[in-house]
Amino acid sequence: MTSIELRLPSMLASAAGGSTRIRVTGETARQALDDAFARHPLLRTHLLDEEGHVREHVHLFLNEDDIRERLAAELHEGDQLVVLQQMSGGRS
Repeated sequence: MTSIELRLPSMLASAAGGSTRIRVTGETARQALDDAFARHPLLRTHLLDEEGHVREHVHLFLNEDDIRERLAAELHEGDQLVVLQQMSGGRS
């Protein structure tokens, strides 16, 4: 199994035991996320909808590539999986 770093926005740290960086393992992005969810179940509700798809306001990057629609993307040692969330609200 490939071990990579999952980076989370600070607003999700409480759902990941207070950390914004966790080591996860898997051969694909989906497997790595499942590893994170096994240890931090609350993350699932923040990142995935009821059907298991990445939520609309969540962006998922493997290194610099947007893989929101490609969770089967293969992982390699040294990769980083980065979660970003869209912010909305306020006045312009």
